[in-house]
Amino acid sequence: MAAVHAENVALNKLVTGHGKDHHKVTDGDANTCMEAGAVKNPSITIDLGKEVTTESIVMTLGEGRKRKYKNTVIRLGNSPNAKENPICGGIDEKESEVHNVVACEATGRYLSITKVGKQRWMILCEVEVNVEESAPVNIALNKPVRGPGEVDPNLLTDGKTDTCRTTGQRTNPHVTIDLASHHDVTKVVLTLNPSYPRKFSKTVVRAGSNPNGKQNPICARIDERKAPVTIERECVKNARYVTVQKIGKARGMMLCEVEVYAEGEGPEVLPTEPAPPPIETTAAPTVPPIETTLPPTLPVETTAAPTTLEPTLAPTLPAETTAAPTTLDVTTVKTTEGCEFPPGLQSLAIGKPASQSSEKAGGAAERAVDGDKTSSASTCTQTDKQFQPHWMVDLGEVKDIHKVELSNRMDRFYRIRNAEVRVGNSPNFEENPVCGQRVGGKRPRQETITVTCGCDVPVKGRYVSVQLIDFKDKDQILHLCEVDVLGF
Repeated sequence: MAAVHAENVALNKLVTGHGKDHHKVTDGDANTCMEAGAVKNPSITIDLGKEVTTESIVMTLGEGRKRKYKNTVIRLGNSPNAKENPICGGIDEKESEVHNVVACEATGRYLSITKVGKQRWMILCEVEVNVEESAPVNIALNKPVRGPGEVDPNLLTDGKTDTCRTTGQRTNPHVTIDLASHHDVTKVVLTLNPSYPRKFSKTVVRAGSNPNGKQNPICARIDERKAPVTIERECVKNARYVTVQKIGKARGMMLCEVEVYAEGEGPEVLPTEPAPPPIETTAAPTVPPIETTLPPTLPVETTAAPTTLEPTLAPTLPAETTAAPTTLDVTTVKTTEGCEFPPGLQSLAIGKPASQSSEKAGGAAERAVDGDKTSSASTCTQTDKQFQPHWMVDLGEVKDIHKVELSNRMDRFYRIRNAEVRVGNSPNFEENPVCGQRVGGKRPRQETITVTCGCDVPVKGRYVSVQLIDFKDKDQILHLCEVDVLGF
């Protein structure tokens, strides 16, 4: 029986609300604080990423700061609108303690803290949301492994860290573990050979339902030129197949053990599983018509596990797979040519919280949602030169999105080539469907690039992301002067 432990599920989760420096509330450092005031009913909301059942909330307030927390309520529920969620606890003290433990036995994804009243200050240093869960177990132990190389790939799941195997020098080397059924995966641990060069730059971990592991979504990245012997990465995904893949030509991958941890048996996504194909490069045989509907410029990587489409697509009516209503259930939302958009489309992203993979030369993510479309180094975002850089905006709630307009930095127009837009409800943008076609051809030279998500039938989503895609082991810089998300 697995051991039980308490876990803070709010750590490093997205925070929105009044004031500034919201991220300090969940950064794990009780010495960094956020501050809001003086406003009516100041509040913050933490998106826990998934529905959880909580036991307690720990609020750390500032030493020597205002700790008047009278009429403070805590809500937990599944609505992004905090006011719609039920109250699970609160504080009613004129002079609160520095550390406050509030009993909150409830279930939900969004946790909010609100001080009720006029002209009130809120100073918070840390919020911990504690749940009691079973300790994760290695579900990859003794599971079958497929991948190139002369040595038995099953050595990677034999539980022994002194038995290793190499793929040999090849393009995009990989190994795929079949977990036999779907599990709620939480993390992947790789053990490397301490006597072998441990160059694990531009390496990805994929997890999903497709037996062809290279087609499953990326759940973690590794970019270690001199990697430690043990590499641990968070990978939150309900999946049957887990793949470790190095990107690039003439690359070798030496692994000694691959461990996959889960919180317990995950629910089966499908009632039955297709038999694994005889070779890794064969796609799942159950849905060949789906691949024919993808735009030719989109890579195979953006295709979600095809088998998840079986419950929604009638095999006798393949034509329906391209109809507008079904685009919300597939991984790639196809661009529709000649769209007539409904009148009165609204700009949904201005002023919303934005983030990006890195920041260079003061090119903050917020510049892409400030309403200024001017093309210059002082008004556009800029990332470091890195592998597949990305940018994302949180709209705060699910919206109906028809199109996304990218304002280009014209003196560096080529730095938006191969940009890919995704729209969905997951804070992990790589899990969201691709919207429209990748920015290719002559489109990168345009001052404004329109990516169509839906005409009559919009795409629903809370998170909109832009990412540069490259599978040639190449680092890139992403510039965005404005990202205008249009819908209702």
